[in-house]
Amino acid sequence: MFVPSNASLHLANPQNAIFELWQKHDRLIEAVIDRYHCLDPAVSREDLKQQSFIAFVEGLANYDFTKGAHCQLSSYIYRFLQKEFHRLVPGRDKIVLVEDPSGTFLKFIEYSTYEKRKREFQQLGYRTTILSRIERFHEPSFQDAQDEASEDSRDAPGSQDGLDDDVHKIDVSSPDVGDSIPAWMDAPHSERFSEDQPAR
Repeated sequence: MFVPSNASLHLANPQNAIFELWQKHDRLIEAVIDRYHCLDPAVSREDLKQQSFIAFVEGLANYDFTKGAHCQLSSYIYRFLQKEFHRLVPGRDKIVLVEDPSGTFLKFIEYSTYEKRKREFQQLGYRTTILSRIERFHEPSFQDAQDEASEDSRDAPGSQDGLDDDVHKIDVSSPDVGDSIPAWMDAPHSERFSEDQPAR
């Protein structure tokens, strides 16, 4: 396993490197855990915490410290944890915006429903846009945690190979508050989807 050098981490004992970094990124890790636990409470915080440590160690092993100026470690760890958590909560962070051929909003549906009805939507000429429930959030607490863990806040966050996500980060909040994503998220689950009904 790759362990960063003393010089790169400014630690007297390299054996403590992972633990020191784990503590340094604790608020960031907890913020990511909060997101996914709220997304699916069936996945316990304990499971997410354990998985986050495994992913954290794996992420350090794959992080290229020579590219630090182009990718903050905190940004890399966040994206790596998110990628790993997607495996625990597969597809559940995705929603799909459905519009008619003229671009008029119809409804939001689960990604799993979209997969089953993709051909039907294509035949009807409906427009579909894949969105992410998680990436629409920009809580100050999460931003503060990320800033706290950053080595240098002046570095622009970047990405390293293998971390590109296929989830489109698009803000499609409607002028009509009732059709906006925030309003949709606040609605009871039974009112969010009507999977047994036609798209109209």
